[in-house]
Amino acid sequence: MIVGDAGVITKNGWVSEDGGMKYYKDGKPYTGWHYMGATEGEKTPHWSYFGGDGKIYTGWRKMGRNEGEETEHWSYFGPNGWLRTGWQQMGKGTANPDGNSPKHKSYFGNNGWLVTNSKFSVAGKTYTADGRGWCV
Repeated sequence: MIVGDAGVITKNGWVSEDGGMKYYKDGKPYTGWHYMGATEGEKTPHWSYFGGDGKIYTGWRKMGRNEGEETEHWSYFGPNGWLRTGWQQMGKGTANPDGNSPKHKSYFGNNGWLVTNSKFSVAGKTYTADGRGWCV
């Protein structure tokens, strides 16, 4: 928090509030997509999403039209709110959108979308993702 003119306290940075984490800049909470980088106290640049209430998203989220995107898809945000991309080891403590948590690998595109119902290539190898995003 920063004390400004006339002793008014302005929130800045991370604040635990209303049962979640929020990021404030000049007294206003972030909402929507934000690229968080070294200038904001993070060591590794990454994308995060903040809901309309300012709370950072964590866990599985069905994203889509409400976030300004054209199609609905699943994305996963780690416990720190970082949007996951690439290969991710899921399960074993990280329940899937369907509530199951067996250990498996899933692949998230550069846009953070879970790849489902398709074949795709990574580093010259072809993989198949089923309807849940489990890859074989």
